Amino acid sequence: MGGCPFGQQPTGDDGDAGQRGQHGQDAKDSAYRATLAGVGTGGTGGGVPPRQSPGEHNCPRGSRGEERAVAMAEGLRGWAARHVVPLVGTAAVLVVGMNLGIEWNPLLHHTQTWAGAIDVWRSYAVSDQALGGHLGQVYAPGSGLVGPPGPLVLFAPAVALSQMLHLSVGGPILVEPTAWVVLEPWILLLSSSVLFAADTVACRLGVGPRRRWALMAAEVFVLWDVAFWYGHPEYPVAVALVLFAALDALDGRWSRCGWLFGVAIACQPIALATVGVAFALAPTRRWAGLVVRMAVPPAVVLAGPLVAGWTSAYRTLHLQPEPLFRDHPTPLAHLAPHLPGDWVSGAPMRSIGTLVAFAFCWLVCRRRPSPATVVAALSVAFLLRCLIDPVLVSYYVFAPLAVGLVAAAASSRVRFAAACILAAGVTVYAQLGAGGEWRWPLVVVGGTAVVVGLGWPSPSRAFDQRERAPVAASPGPPGPAVGGGLP
Repeated sequence: MGGCPFGQQPTGDDGDAGQRGQHGQDAKDSAYRATLAGVGTGGTGGGVPPRQSPGEHNCPRGSRGEERAVAMAEGLRGWAARHVVPLVGTAAVLVVGMNLGIEWNPLLHHTQTWAGAIDVWRSYAVSDQALGGHLGQVYAPGSGLVGPPGPLVLFAPAVALSQMLHLSVGGPILVEPTAWVVLEPWILLLSSSVLFAADTVACRLGVGPRRRWALMAAEVFVLWDVAFWYGHPEYPVAVALVLFAALDALDGRWSRCGWLFGVAIACQPIALATVGVAFALAPTRRWAGLVVRMAVPPAVVLAGPLVAGWTSAYRTLHLQPEPLFRDHPTPLAHLAPHLPGDWVSGAPMRSIGTLVAFAFCWLVCRRRPSPATVVAALSVAFLLRCLIDPVLVSYYVFAPLAVGLVAAAASSRVRFAAACILAAGVTVYAQLGAGGEWRWPLVVVGGTAVVVGLGWPSPSRAFDQRERAPVAASPGPPGPAVGGGLP
Protein backbone atom coordinates (compact mmCIF):
# COMPACT_ATOMS: atom_id res chain seq x y z
CA MET A 1 0.00 0.00 0.00
CA GLY A 2 3.00 2.31 0.30
CA GLY A 3 2.97 3.12 -3.39
CA CYS A 4 -0.74 3.89 -3.65
CA PRO A 5 -2.03 7.47 -3.75
CA PHE A 6 -4.81 6.38 -1.44
CA GLY A 7 -3.42 4.49 1.50
CA GLN A 8 -5.51 4.97 4.67
CA GLN A 9 -8.75 3.47 5.80
CA PRO A 10 -11.70 5.83 6.33
CA THR A 11 -11.59 7.79 9.56
CA GLY A 12 -15.30 8.50 9.82
CA ASP A 13 -14.73 11.89 11.43
CA ASP A 14 -13.36 15.16 10.19
CA GLY A 15 -11.26 15.87 13.20
CA ASP A 16 -9.88 12.48 14.19
CA ALA A 17 -7.07 12.38 11.64
CA GLY A 18 -6.05 15.95 12.37
CA GLN A 19 -6.10 15.36 16.13
CA ARG A 20 -3.97 12.25 15.82
CA GLY A 21 -1.52 14.17 13.64
CA GLN A 22 -1.41 17.02 16.16
CA HIS A 23 -0.88 14.64 19.08
CA GLY A 24 1.91 12.93 17.19
CA GLN A 25 3.56 16.27 16.47
CA ASP A 26 3.25 17.30 20.12
CA ALA A 27 4.92 14.05 21.17
CA LYS A 28 7.76 14.67 18.71
CA ASP A 29 8.23 18.21 20.00
CA SER A 30 8.27 17.00 23.62
CA ALA A 31 10.80 14.31 22.78
CA TYR A 32 12.94 16.85 20.98
CA ARG A 33 12.85 19.24 23.94
CA ALA A 34 13.75 16.40 26.28
CA THR A 35 16.66 15.50 24.02
CA LEU A 36 17.89 19.05 24.11
CA ALA A 37 17.62 19.07 27.90
CA GLY A 38 19.57 15.82 28.11
CA VAL A 39 22.31 17.16 25.85
CA GLY A 40 22.65 20.33 27.87
CA THR A 41 22.79 18.59 31.23
CA GLY A 42 24.93 15.63 30.37
CA GLY A 43 21.92 13.34 30.26
CA THR A 44 20.88 13.93 33.89
CA GLY A 45 17.97 16.21 33.16
CA GLY A 46 19.00 18.79 35.79
CA GLY A 47 21.71 21.21 36.76
CA VAL A 48 23.28 24.02 34.81
CA PRO A 49 24.15 23.21 31.21
CA PRO A 50 27.85 23.46 30.37
CA ARG A 51 29.13 26.40 28.41
CA GLN A 52 29.27 25.97 24.65
CA SER A 53 31.60 27.50 22.16
CA PRO A 54 30.12 30.03 19.72
CA GLY A 55 30.16 27.41 16.97
CA GLU A 56 28.28 24.80 19.00
CA HIS A 57 25.21 26.53 20.42
CA ASN A 58 23.36 26.32 17.08
CA CYS A 59 24.08 22.63 16.44
CA PRO A 60 20.74 21.25 17.66
CA ARG A 61 18.76 23.78 15.63
CA GLY A 62 20.90 23.15 12.57
CA SER A 63 20.54 19.38 12.84
CA ARG A 64 16.77 19.77 13.18
CA GLY A 65 16.69 21.89 10.04
CA GLU A 66 18.68 19.27 8.18
CA GLU A 67 16.29 16.58 9.36
CA ARG A 68 13.35 18.59 8.09
CA ALA A 69 15.02 19.10 4.72
CA VAL A 70 15.76 15.39 4.43
CA ALA A 71 12.21 14.50 5.47
CA MET A 72 10.81 16.93 2.89
CA ALA A 73 13.01 15.48 0.15
CA GLU A 74 11.96 11.95 1.09
CA GLY A 75 8.31 13.02 1.13
CA LEU A 76 8.57 14.53 -2.35
CA ARG A 77 10.34 11.42 -3.61
CA GLY A 78 7.64 9.22 -2.14
CA TRP A 79 4.89 11.42 -3.58
CA ALA A 80 6.45 11.21 -7.03
CA ALA A 81 6.76 7.43 -6.73
CA ARG A 82 3.09 7.10 -5.82
CA HIS A 83 1.95 9.40 -8.63
CA VAL A 84 4.28 8.37 -11.42
CA VAL A 85 1.35 7.45 -13.69
CA PRO A 86 -0.36 10.90 -13.70
CA LEU A 87 3.02 12.64 -13.74
CA VAL A 88 3.91 10.85 -16.96
CA GLY A 89 0.46 11.70 -18.32
CA THR A 90 0.94 15.37 -17.44
CA ALA A 91 4.34 15.41 -19.16
CA ALA A 92 2.76 13.87 -22.25
CA VAL A 93 -0.01 16.48 -22.28
CA LEU A 94 2.52 19.31 -22.03
CA VAL A 95 4.97 17.99 -24.62
CA VAL A 96 2.37 16.92 -27.18
CA GLY A 97 0.16 19.96 -26.63
CA MET A 98 2.95 22.50 -27.01
CA ASN A 99 4.46 20.79 -30.06
CA LEU A 100 1.12 20.45 -31.80
CA GLY A 101 0.29 24.05 -31.03
CA ILE A 102 3.42 25.13 -32.90
CA GLU A 103 3.43 22.55 -35.71
CA TRP A 104 -0.31 21.91 -36.31
CA ASN A 105 -1.00 24.75 -38.74
CA PRO A 106 2.32 24.56 -40.64
CA LEU A 107 1.90 20.80 -41.19
CA LEU A 108 -1.83 20.59 -41.94
CA HIS A 109 -2.78 24.02 -43.23
CA HIS A 110 0.62 25.19 -44.54
CA THR A 111 0.39 28.48 -42.67
CA GLN A 112 3.03 29.92 -40.37
CA THR A 113 0.72 30.44 -37.42
CA TRP A 114 0.37 28.91 -33.98
CA ALA A 115 -2.73 26.85 -33.25
CA GLY A 116 -4.14 28.41 -30.12
CA ALA A 117 -7.28 27.18 -28.38
CA ILE A 118 -10.54 28.53 -29.81
CA ASP A 119 -11.77 30.36 -26.71
CA VAL A 120 -8.46 31.17 -25.04
CA TRP A 121 -8.12 34.79 -26.17
CA ARG A 122 -11.69 35.63 -25.27
CA SER A 123 -11.09 34.24 -21.78
CA TYR A 124 -7.82 36.17 -21.67
CA ALA A 125 -9.59 39.45 -22.50
CA VAL A 126 -12.31 38.98 -19.87
CA SER A 127 -9.79 37.95 -17.22
CA ASP A 128 -7.72 41.02 -18.14
CA GLN A 129 -10.78 43.21 -17.58
CA ALA A 130 -11.39 41.60 -14.19
CA LEU A 131 -7.76 42.04 -13.12
CA GLY A 132 -7.99 45.70 -14.10
CA GLY A 133 -10.95 46.19 -11.77
CA HIS A 134 -13.61 46.33 -14.50
CA LEU A 135 -15.77 43.63 -12.93
CA GLY A 136 -18.87 45.00 -14.61
CA GLN A 137 -17.53 43.73 -17.96
CA VAL A 138 -17.33 40.10 -16.84
CA TYR A 139 -20.86 39.36 -18.10
CA ALA A 140 -20.90 41.91 -20.91
CA PRO A 141 -22.14 40.67 -24.31
CA GLY A 142 -19.45 38.66 -26.05
CA SER A 143 -17.68 37.49 -22.90
CA GLY A 144 -18.96 33.95 -23.41
CA LEU A 145 -19.40 33.41 -19.67
CA VAL A 146 -22.78 32.06 -18.50
CA GLY A 147 -21.79 30.68 -15.08
CA PRO A 148 -19.74 31.73 -12.06
CA PRO A 149 -16.50 33.50 -13.02
CA GLY A 150 -14.29 30.77 -11.60
CA PRO A 151 -12.57 30.28 -14.98
CA LEU A 152 -11.33 33.86 -14.83
CA VAL A 153 -9.70 33.13 -11.49
CA LEU A 154 -7.94 30.14 -13.06
CA PHE A 155 -6.67 32.30 -15.93
CA ALA A 156 -5.60 35.19 -13.68
CA PRO A 157 -2.03 34.02 -12.80
CA ALA A 158 -1.08 33.40 -16.44
CA VAL A 159 -2.69 36.66 -17.58
CA ALA A 160 -0.89 38.63 -14.87
CA LEU A 161 2.46 37.03 -15.74
CA SER A 162 2.07 37.71 -19.46
CA GLN A 163 1.20 41.34 -18.74
CA MET A 164 4.16 41.72 -16.42
CA LEU A 165 6.44 40.40 -19.19
CA HIS A 166 4.71 42.63 -21.80
CA LEU A 167 3.91 39.68 -24.06
CA SER A 168 1.84 40.10 -27.20
CA VAL A 169 -1.75 38.86 -27.31
CA GLY A 170 -3.37 36.89 -30.12
CA GLY A 171 -5.85 38.39 -32.53
CA PRO A 172 -6.89 38.47 -36.17
CA ILE A 173 -3.54 39.93 -37.28
CA LEU A 174 -0.92 38.63 -34.83
CA VAL A 175 -0.18 35.04 -35.83
CA GLU A 176 2.43 34.13 -33.19
CA PRO A 177 1.41 35.84 -29.94
CA THR A 178 4.10 35.43 -27.32
CA ALA A 179 1.54 35.32 -24.51
CA TRP A 180 0.57 31.88 -25.86
CA VAL A 181 3.88 30.54 -24.51
CA VAL A 182 2.61 31.32 -21.00
CA LEU A 183 -1.10 30.62 -21.43
CA GLU A 184 -0.94 27.26 -23.18
CA PRO A 185 1.29 25.45 -20.62
CA TRP A 186 -0.83 26.91 -17.81
CA ILE A 187 -4.05 25.64 -19.42
CA LEU A 188 -2.54 22.20 -20.00
CA LEU A 189 -1.23 21.98 -16.44
CA LEU A 190 -4.58 22.93 -14.95
CA SER A 191 -6.35 20.45 -17.20
CA SER A 192 -3.97 17.69 -16.14
CA SER A 193 -5.34 17.87 -12.59
CA VAL A 194 -8.04 15.43 -13.68
CA LEU A 195 -5.32 12.85 -14.39
CA PHE A 196 -4.27 12.84 -10.73
CA ALA A 197 -7.87 12.56 -9.58
CA ALA A 198 -8.61 9.71 -11.99
CA ASP A 199 -5.52 7.78 -10.92
CA THR A 200 -6.26 8.29 -7.22
CA VAL A 201 -9.82 7.03 -7.64
CA ALA A 202 -8.65 4.09 -9.76
CA CYS A 203 -6.21 3.12 -7.02
CA ARG A 204 -9.05 3.32 -4.49
CA LEU A 205 -11.11 0.98 -6.66
CA GLY A 206 -8.29 -1.56 -6.75
CA VAL A 207 -7.29 -1.10 -10.40
CA GLY A 208 -3.97 -2.75 -11.21
CA PRO A 209 -0.87 -0.84 -12.40
CA ARG A 210 -1.04 -2.00 -16.03
CA ARG A 211 -4.68 -1.01 -16.40
CA ARG A 212 -3.99 2.33 -14.73
CA TRP A 213 -1.47 3.09 -17.46
CA ALA A 214 -4.11 2.26 -20.07
CA LEU A 215 -6.62 4.43 -18.21
CA MET A 216 -4.17 7.31 -18.21
CA ALA A 217 -3.67 7.03 -21.97
CA ALA A 218 -7.44 7.10 -22.52
CA GLU A 219 -7.89 10.08 -20.19
CA VAL A 220 -5.18 12.02 -22.01
CA PHE A 221 -6.93 11.33 -25.31
CA VAL A 222 -10.36 12.54 -24.19
CA LEU A 223 -8.70 15.56 -22.54
CA TRP A 224 -7.54 16.74 -25.95
CA ASP A 225 -10.77 18.42 -27.01
CA VAL A 226 -11.47 20.47 -23.90
CA ALA A 227 -7.87 21.38 -23.04
CA PHE A 228 -6.00 21.90 -26.30
CA TRP A 229 -8.72 22.56 -28.85
CA TYR A 230 -11.04 24.81 -26.82
CA GLY A 231 -8.88 25.91 -23.89
CA HIS A 232 -11.37 25.41 -21.05
CA PRO A 233 -9.39 24.12 -18.04
CA GLU A 234 -12.33 24.75 -15.71
CA TYR A 235 -14.02 21.55 -16.88
CA PRO A 236 -11.14 19.17 -16.00
CA VAL A 237 -10.51 21.07 -12.76
CA ALA A 238 -14.17 20.77 -11.76
CA VAL A 239 -14.22 17.04 -12.56
CA ALA A 240 -11.03 16.51 -10.53
CA LEU A 241 -12.49 18.35 -7.53
CA VAL A 242 -15.71 16.33 -7.76
CA LEU A 243 -13.78 13.05 -7.74
CA PHE A 244 -11.73 14.09 -4.73
CA ALA A 245 -14.86 15.33 -2.96
CA ALA A 246 -16.55 11.97 -3.57
CA LEU A 247 -13.63 10.17 -1.93
CA ASP A 248 -13.87 12.49 1.05
CA ALA A 249 -17.59 11.77 1.27
CA LEU A 250 -16.86 8.04 1.35
CA ASP A 251 -14.35 8.64 4.15
CA GLY A 252 -16.63 10.92 6.18
CA ARG A 253 -14.47 14.03 5.72
CA TRP A 254 -17.44 16.33 5.36
CA SER A 255 -15.70 19.68 5.82
CA ARG A 256 -13.24 19.17 2.99
CA CYS A 257 -15.92 17.45 0.91
CA GLY A 258 -18.12 20.53 1.08
CA TRP A 259 -15.31 22.93 0.22
CA LEU A 260 -14.19 20.85 -2.75
CA PHE A 261 -17.71 20.70 -4.14
CA GLY A 262 -18.04 24.46 -3.62
CA VAL A 263 -14.85 25.25 -5.52
CA ALA A 264 -15.91 22.83 -8.27
CA ILE A 265 -19.25 24.66 -8.63
CA ALA A 266 -17.42 28.00 -8.75
CA CYS A 267 -15.28 26.66 -11.59
CA GLN A 268 -18.09 25.02 -13.57
CA PRO A 269 -21.73 24.71 -12.45
CA ILE A 270 -21.98 21.26 -14.06
CA ALA A 271 -20.61 20.05 -10.71
CA LEU A 272 -23.99 20.87 -9.16
CA ALA A 273 -25.35 17.71 -10.79
CA THR A 274 -23.17 15.54 -8.55
CA VAL A 275 -23.68 17.04 -5.09
CA GLY A 276 -26.45 14.54 -4.39
CA VAL A 277 -23.73 12.01 -3.62
CA ALA A 278 -22.57 14.07 -0.63
CA PHE A 279 -26.05 14.58 0.79
CA ALA A 280 -26.93 10.89 0.33
CA LEU A 281 -23.83 9.72 2.21
CA ALA A 282 -23.69 12.43 4.88
CA PRO A 283 -25.63 12.30 8.15
CA THR A 284 -28.52 14.73 8.33
CA ARG A 285 -26.73 16.88 10.91
CA ARG A 286 -24.00 17.57 8.33
CA TRP A 287 -26.31 18.93 5.65
CA ALA A 288 -26.31 22.53 6.83
CA GLY A 289 -22.52 22.65 6.91
CA LEU A 290 -22.33 21.12 3.44
CA VAL A 291 -24.75 23.69 2.03
CA VAL A 292 -22.77 26.58 3.51
CA ARG A 293 -19.41 25.29 2.29
CA MET A 294 -20.76 24.57 -1.19
CA ALA A 295 -22.29 28.05 -1.44
CA VAL A 296 -19.37 30.16 -0.19
CA PRO A 297 -16.90 29.77 -3.14
CA PRO A 298 -19.48 30.58 -5.87
CA ALA A 299 -20.77 33.50 -3.80
CA VAL A 300 -17.26 34.90 -3.38
CA VAL A 301 -16.44 34.90 -7.09
CA LEU A 302 -19.91 36.20 -8.02
CA ALA A 303 -20.02 39.06 -5.53
CA GLY A 304 -17.85 41.49 -7.48
CA PRO A 305 -19.51 41.10 -10.91
CA LEU A 306 -23.00 41.23 -9.38
CA VAL A 307 -22.24 44.46 -7.53
CA ALA A 308 -20.40 46.10 -10.42
CA GLY A 309 -22.82 45.13 -13.17
CA TRP A 310 -26.04 43.75 -11.72
CA THR A 311 -28.16 44.05 -14.87
CA SER A 312 -25.88 42.18 -17.27
CA ALA A 313 -24.80 39.65 -14.66
CA TYR A 314 -28.34 38.79 -13.59
CA ARG A 315 -29.60 38.53 -17.16
CA THR A 316 -26.74 36.25 -18.20
CA LEU A 317 -26.96 33.96 -15.18
CA HIS A 318 -30.75 33.87 -15.30
CA LEU A 319 -31.10 33.17 -19.03
CA GLN A 320 -27.76 31.54 -19.97
CA PRO A 321 -28.13 32.48 -23.66
CA GLU A 322 -26.75 29.94 -26.14
CA PRO A 323 -26.41 30.39 -29.92
CA LEU A 324 -28.07 27.96 -32.30
CA PHE A 325 -25.96 28.98 -35.29
CA ARG A 326 -22.54 28.15 -33.83
CA ASP A 327 -22.96 25.20 -31.46
CA HIS A 328 -24.88 21.93 -31.78
CA PRO A 329 -28.60 22.33 -30.99
CA THR A 330 -30.45 19.29 -29.71
CA PRO A 331 -34.14 18.42 -30.14
CA LEU A 332 -34.75 19.98 -26.73
CA ALA A 333 -33.93 23.37 -28.25
CA HIS A 334 -37.53 23.49 -29.50
CA LEU A 335 -38.72 23.40 -25.89
CA ALA A 336 -36.29 26.05 -24.61
CA PRO A 337 -37.33 29.71 -24.43
CA HIS A 338 -36.20 31.49 -27.58
CA LEU A 339 -34.35 34.80 -27.40
CA PRO A 340 -33.97 37.48 -30.09
CA GLY A 341 -32.01 36.14 -33.03
CA ASP A 342 -30.91 32.52 -33.22
CA TRP A 343 -30.44 32.23 -29.46
CA VAL A 344 -32.16 30.17 -26.79
CA SER A 345 -32.14 30.22 -23.01
CA GLY A 346 -30.33 27.19 -21.62
CA ALA A 347 -31.11 27.83 -17.95
CA PRO A 348 -34.51 26.07 -17.66
CA MET A 349 -33.42 22.79 -19.27
CA ARG A 350 -30.11 22.75 -17.43
CA SER A 351 -31.88 23.32 -14.12
CA ILE A 352 -34.13 20.33 -14.85
CA GLY A 353 -31.11 18.22 -15.76
CA THR A 354 -29.35 19.21 -12.56
CA LEU A 355 -32.38 18.28 -10.44
CA VAL A 356 -32.78 14.93 -12.20
CA ALA A 357 -29.09 14.14 -11.70
CA PHE A 358 -29.30 15.15 -8.02
CA ALA A 359 -32.30 12.86 -7.50
CA PHE A 360 -30.54 9.98 -9.22
CA CYS A 361 -27.41 10.30 -7.06
CA TRP A 362 -29.56 10.55 -3.96
CA LEU A 363 -31.55 7.42 -4.74
CA VAL A 364 -28.51 5.35 -5.68
CA CYS A 365 -26.10 6.45 -2.96
CA ARG A 366 -28.48 6.45 0.02
CA ARG A 367 -28.28 2.62 0.18
CA ARG A 368 -24.65 2.46 1.37
CA PRO A 369 -23.13 1.94 -2.09
CA SER A 370 -19.68 0.62 -2.84
CA PRO A 371 -17.04 3.12 -4.04
CA ALA A 372 -17.41 1.73 -7.57
CA THR A 373 -21.12 2.57 -7.51
CA VAL A 374 -20.43 6.10 -6.27
CA VAL A 375 -18.01 6.74 -9.14
CA ALA A 376 -20.46 5.28 -11.64
CA ALA A 377 -23.24 7.46 -10.20
CA LEU A 378 -21.07 10.53 -10.77
CA SER A 379 -20.65 9.61 -14.43
CA VAL A 380 -24.41 9.12 -14.82
CA ALA A 381 -25.05 12.50 -13.16
CA PHE A 382 -22.73 14.24 -15.63
CA LEU A 383 -24.42 12.38 -18.48
CA LEU A 384 -27.91 13.44 -17.38
CA ARG A 385 -26.75 17.03 -17.19
CA CYS A 386 -25.58 16.81 -20.82
CA LEU A 387 -28.61 14.84 -21.96
CA ILE A 388 -31.09 17.52 -20.83
CA ASP A 389 -29.44 20.47 -22.56
CA PRO A 390 -30.83 22.43 -25.52
CA VAL A 391 -27.38 23.25 -26.97
CA LEU A 392 -24.21 21.19 -26.75
CA VAL A 393 -20.56 21.81 -27.53
CA SER A 394 -18.21 18.94 -28.25
CA TYR A 395 -16.30 19.26 -24.97
CA TYR A 396 -19.47 19.11 -22.85
CA VAL A 397 -19.28 15.30 -22.88
CA PHE A 398 -15.77 15.31 -21.43
CA ALA A 399 -17.03 15.03 -17.84
CA PRO A 400 -19.13 11.85 -18.27
CA LEU A 401 -16.47 10.30 -20.50
CA ALA A 402 -13.61 10.96 -18.06
CA VAL A 403 -15.49 9.64 -15.02
CA GLY A 404 -17.04 6.78 -17.00
CA LEU A 405 -13.57 5.57 -17.99
CA VAL A 406 -12.50 5.51 -14.34
CA ALA A 407 -15.55 3.43 -13.45
CA ALA A 408 -14.97 1.09 -16.41
CA ALA A 409 -11.36 0.54 -15.35
CA ALA A 410 -12.65 -1.30 -12.29
CA SER A 411 -14.75 -3.67 -14.41
CA SER A 412 -13.72 -6.53 -16.69
CA ARG A 413 -10.97 -6.25 -19.26
CA VAL A 414 -13.38 -6.48 -22.19
CA ARG A 415 -15.67 -3.76 -20.86
CA PHE A 416 -12.75 -1.46 -20.14
CA ALA A 417 -11.25 -1.96 -23.60
CA ALA A 418 -14.62 -1.29 -25.22
CA ALA A 419 -15.08 1.85 -23.12
CA CYS A 420 -11.64 3.20 -24.13
CA ILE A 421 -12.23 2.59 -27.84
CA LEU A 422 -15.71 4.07 -27.76
CA ALA A 423 -14.61 7.12 -25.72
CA ALA A 424 -11.88 7.85 -28.27
CA GLY A 425 -14.37 7.54 -31.12
CA VAL A 426 -16.88 9.83 -29.42
CA THR A 427 -14.19 12.44 -28.78
CA VAL A 428 -13.09 12.45 -32.41
CA TYR A 429 -16.61 12.51 -33.84
CA ALA A 430 -17.75 15.22 -31.42
CA GLN A 431 -15.00 17.49 -32.68
CA LEU A 432 -14.93 16.64 -36.38
CA GLY A 433 -18.36 15.17 -37.07
CA ALA A 434 -21.28 17.06 -38.50
CA GLY A 435 -25.00 16.54 -38.42
CA GLY A 436 -28.29 18.17 -37.60
CA GLU A 437 -30.12 18.38 -34.35
CA TRP A 438 -30.70 14.62 -34.32
CA ARG A 439 -27.66 12.82 -35.71
CA TRP A 440 -24.87 14.63 -33.87
CA PRO A 441 -26.50 14.48 -30.40
CA LEU A 442 -27.59 10.89 -30.99
CA VAL A 443 -24.07 9.73 -31.86
CA VAL A 444 -22.21 11.81 -29.26
CA VAL A 445 -24.58 11.54 -26.30
CA GLY A 446 -25.54 7.96 -27.18
CA GLY A 447 -21.92 6.87 -27.40
CA THR A 448 -21.17 8.60 -24.11
CA ALA A 449 -24.11 6.79 -22.52
CA VAL A 450 -22.66 3.45 -23.64
CA VAL A 451 -19.29 4.34 -22.10
CA VAL A 452 -21.02 5.26 -18.84
CA GLY A 453 -23.05 2.03 -18.94
CA LEU A 454 -19.91 -0.07 -19.40
CA GLY A 455 -18.60 1.37 -16.15
CA TRP A 456 -21.64 0.51 -14.05
CA PRO A 457 -20.70 -2.24 -11.55
CA SER A 458 -22.39 -5.61 -11.51
CA PRO A 459 -25.19 -6.15 -8.95
CA SER A 460 -22.86 -8.20 -6.74
CA ARG A 461 -20.48 -5.22 -6.39
CA ALA A 462 -22.94 -2.34 -6.50
CA PHE A 463 -23.76 -2.25 -2.77
CA ASP A 464 -20.88 -4.17 -1.25
CA GLN A 465 -19.06 -2.26 1.50
CA ARG A 466 -15.91 -4.32 1.19
CA GLU A 467 -13.24 -2.56 -0.80
CA ARG A 468 -10.49 -4.08 -2.83
CA ALA A 469 -7.00 -3.38 -1.58
CA PRO A 470 -5.29 -0.38 -3.19
CA VAL A 471 -2.58 -1.23 -5.70
CA ALA A 472 0.93 0.17 -5.71
CA ALA A 473 1.51 2.86 -8.33
CA SER A 474 4.98 1.69 -9.28
CA PRO A 475 8.00 -0.06 -7.74
CA GLY A 476 9.81 2.28 -5.44
CA PRO A 477 10.34 3.28 -1.84
CA PRO A 478 7.08 3.43 0.09
CA GLY A 479 5.97 6.90 1.03
CA PRO A 480 3.83 8.13 3.88
CA ALA A 481 0.21 7.05 3.75
CA VAL A 482 -2.20 9.62 2.45
CA GLY A 483 -5.74 9.69 3.76
CA GLY A 484 -8.83 11.12 2.18
CA GLY A 485 -9.16 11.95 -1.46
CA LEU A 486 -6.43 14.51 -2.10
CA PRO A 487 -3.05 13.15 -3.19
